[in-house]
Amino acid sequence: MMVILGDSIAYGLDDPRGGWVTHWLENRAESLSQGAIVNLSRPGATSKQCLTKMRTFIRKNTPLPTAIWLILACGINDSAVLLKNGQENVSIAAYQTNIRTIFTKARSHRFSLGVVGLTAVDETKTLNYCDAYRYTNRRIEQYHAALQDICTEFRIPFVDLYSMCRTDFAWVTEKLSDGLHPNASGHQWIAERIHEALGPTID
Repeated sequence: MMVILGDSIAYGLDDPRGGWVTHWLENRAESLSQGAIVNLSRPGATSKQCLTKMRTFIRKNTPLPTAIWLILACGINDSAVLLKNGQENVSIAAYQTNIRTIFTKARSHRFSLGVVGLTAVDETKTLNYCDAYRYTNRRIEQYHAALQDICTEFRIPFVDLYSMCRTDFAWVTEKLSDGLHPNASGHQWIAERIHEALGPTID
């Protein structure tokens, strides 16, 4: 079984085919039993909500299957700043605590883990996003780095998407639908990067 835990990008928003999860796993679907791919990702989710989702999944599915891969992909919503008061959506300290708790809980249930890093944004469109949030690459990079450090600490495979986004000019010009979310081409690009980084480990 493979469980995907993340936000709107992992959910596949703005891609009719279902986002990078579908693009990545479509070639593996035949080797996975029906119902073995569970996407718990939801738009707007932060690390706190991902932790709650995981706890609920474990409670509802105990006894758990003997082999579960958990793919975590969250943090961009944690990094946002609320326009109404200038406060952080989730502080980086709280984010680090939530991520460590997710990893510790997953390991206690013998999940195998893989982590997908954060993606860069087009700040010309995200400094006043939906009149509610501000997303900046400076803050995204900080949360991405924190996530990467914790993955190193726990020895968990990590996909450094942020660095790849920043070195691929087409990411901003061709692969984003609204400055924040990838379009179908962007989701395909993410799927390819994930396959390159995690495919050998999972396959």
